[in-house]
Amino acid sequence: MGRDVVDIEPFSPEESEMVAQERADLWAQAYGFKDAEDMKAEGERMEREYRAQMVGKHASDDGCN
Repeated sequence: MGRDVVDIEPFSPEESEMVAQERADLWAQAYGFKDAEDMKAEGERMEREYRAQMVGKHASDDGCN
C-alpha cells in the first residue's frame, strides 16, 4: 500500500532552461516546424502580414486609398 519515495534533486537553472527549450522544440516539431525558433519566426512573419493588411484595410475604409 505504501509508496517508495524517490529523492529527486531539483534542476539547476541551466538544466531547467535546457528542458524548457527541448519541450518548446518538441511542441513546435509536433506542428510541423523545425524548432521553436522557426515557429516563433513564422508567428512574427504572420503578425507583420496581418498588421499590414489591417493598415491597408483601415486606409481604404477612410477613403484614403
